[in-house]
Amino acid sequence: MTSVAAAGRRTATSVVARSFLNFEETSVEKLLRRIDNIARSMLTDTIVGKPVEEVRHLIGLFTKMVTSAEEEPPEELGDLEAFQGVAQFPVRVKCATLAWHTLEDGLKQREAGERVAHHEE
Repeated sequence: MTSVAAAGRRTATSVVARSFLNFEETSVEKLLRRIDNIARSMLTDTIVGKPVEEVRHLIGLFTKMVTSAEEEPPEELGDLEAFQGVAQFPVRVKCATLAWHTLEDGLKQREAGERVAHHEE
C-alpha cells in the first residue's frame, strides 16, 4: 500500500516535470520564432532597393554563412553576420533561412512566370 505522502510526492514531481518540459518547449518555440522574425526583418532591410541579381547573390552568401561556420562572413552581409553562430544549431538554421528560402522560391516563380508570359506574347 502506498502512503498518502509518497503518492503526493510522486504527483508533485510529475507536475513539476511536466511544467518544466512545457516551459522548455515553449521557450524553444519562442526562440525559434524570434530567430525567424529577426532574420525576416533584416532580410527586408538588406534587400530593399537592390537589383534581383544582387539579392540572389546575398541569398547565396547568407545561406552559405549559416550552414558553414568555417569561414569569416563576407563584408557584403553587414549586420547579417550576427547569424553566423546559427550554423552550430541545425534547428536554428532552418528558422534563420526560412525567409531567405521563401524569397528565393518567389524569385524563381516570378522568373518562370515571366518566361511563360514572354512565350505567350
